Amino acid sequence: MKEQITYKSSWITIGVIIWEVLFWGVFLLLGFTLGWNVLTDEIPPSGEQLRFEHPRLLLLLVVLPLFIILFLFNIRWRNKVLFQFSNRLRGIIFSPLSSSNTFLRFFFFRNAFAFLIIALANPQFGSKDVGGKAESMEIIVALDISKSMLVPDMDQRINRLSAAKTGLIQLINQLHGDKIGLIVFAGKAYPQLPLTNDYGAAKLFINEISTDMISNQGTNIPDALQLALESFSGDETSKAIVVITDGENHEGNTDEVMSLIREKNIIVHAIGLGSSKGGPVPEPRGGFKKDENGEIVVSRVNPELVKNIAETGGGTFLMESSRYPNFKPLIEATQRMEKGTVDSASFKISQQHGTTFALLSLLFLILSMIWTDSRLGLFTNLIKS
Repeated sequence: MKEQITYKSSWITIGVIIWEVLFWGVFLLLGFTLGWNVLTDEIPPSGEQLRFEHPRLLLLLVVLPLFIILFLFNIRWRNKVLFQFSNRLRGIIFSPLSSSNTFLRFFFFRNAFAFLIIALANPQFGSKDVGGKAESMEIIVALDISKSMLVPDMDQRINRLSAAKTGLIQLINQLHGDKIGLIVFAGKAYPQLPLTNDYGAAKLFINEISTDMISNQGTNIPDALQLALESFSGDETSKAIVVITDGENHEGNTDEVMSLIREKNIIVHAIGLGSSKGGPVPEPRGGFKKDENGEIVVSRVNPELVKNIAETGGGTFLMESSRYPNFKPLIEATQRMEKGTVDSASFKISQQHGTTFALLSLLFLILSMIWTDSRLGLFTNLIKS
């Protein structure tokens, strides 16, 4: 067979046109068959239709015609250069060429680019079922808001209630998916916030707490513990109660309610706020609270009571008199608690096919790099012109 020194440009052009028609025909036919809506990138209700995660990247496919034009122009230009030499010189200077190999090399490169763009657009078709579960624990905070919590005996004359709010915000900032509820108490306990994992709402409720919420004064810890016990959900997960109080003017006996709490394996942590020195209780209209004899009442924290609650409840005991109380031991104790599965669900997600096209792109790129135009090149013995 006579050696081919120049390219058969007409045959190469016909081959390129035929492949482009086939490629785009199959691409569009397959897309429309799978329900691809080119006008929107919204996820179909059924999740089964073809869609692209990044459909705008498909616009890069318009570069393909530019590649084709440059390739065909290069073929014609090289033929023009080769014709400038005599037949004898062309046979001596240039190796025999294969138009088939030249077309295939471009074919491989063109497909590598096209499949890369499709891979980046990430086609999604079909769906698969996946399962998920949420793990959580429940914490009920019982906060003392009796008038004695207004005593400014914390560092820099910050009152006990303000310090308690600061510590609670610190605790909430360390929660991740756990539920927290809030109870306020003085002479009687009242629910303030049901169990929630909306930490923004929890912080808002905490900031709005004041001693004016309850007119019945005192420190009824048993009532707060009973209400906390009733506020938990029925989910099988770890539960804890955090009592924050100065412990003054304690009313009632906690033995009975603590017994019920232990039966349900609920941990009780207790935090005492205030100094042993104490301070006078401010009145709303100015001045300080006085006893029957007209003497100013000095409120002091009751650490023995707070410690007893924590020891009986199997929890952490803290005494704080700082403006910025350190709730780290409490936070670490809650983080050690075993979380339970409180919710499980099965849902469908779209199947991603971008990886498949990325592998095809890599394969064609490798072929375009190792394939040669010459009959003497790699793989050319498998293809005869």
